[in-house]
Amino acid sequence: MIVRECLKTTQTPYMLTTLADLTGDISYYEKAWILSCKRFARAKRSLARVYFDKKDYLSCCNHITEALFIQPMVSEAWYLKGIACMHLEKWLDAIESFQRCVQQDQEIGEAWANIGAIYMKMNKLTMAQSALEEALKHKSGDWRILENLLAVLLGLKK
Repeated sequence: MIVRECLKTTQTPYMLTTLADLTGDISYYEKAWILSCKRFARAKRSLARVYFDKKDYLSCCNHITEALFIQPMVSEAWYLKGIACMHLEKWLDAIESFQRCVQQDQEIGEAWANIGAIYMKMNKLTMAQSALEEALKHKSGDWRILENLLAVLLGLKK
């Protein structure tokens, strides 16, 4: 394997994460993180994704938080953190993560929809309405967003 041959002479965080991607051995992500003096955010994002896929949302949150501390301008990472926080029922952390996500890319309808759903759960219907209307702009074909928006509007009429 070409990557293994290159690693015999020089090890870089990028090469170690590539080897982890190819082999599925997550210890290479950890080695890349250490080798980079805790600066190669891709290694932590990859670890976060691995733990998310294993449904270990707490580990996912821990890894993605470290990655975002180093490289905060990755909207997909904020989205992943938001989803993991939702699974952990950390509603305020989830809202913050989704808000950071849409600050970087306002067209991520799923993030807007999740903000709206969390506000619904918190019974903040006016804020939910705003978020769901924005979500509907970007995902007009999603019946779940429309259903949530209708439920919010009915709740506000009471």
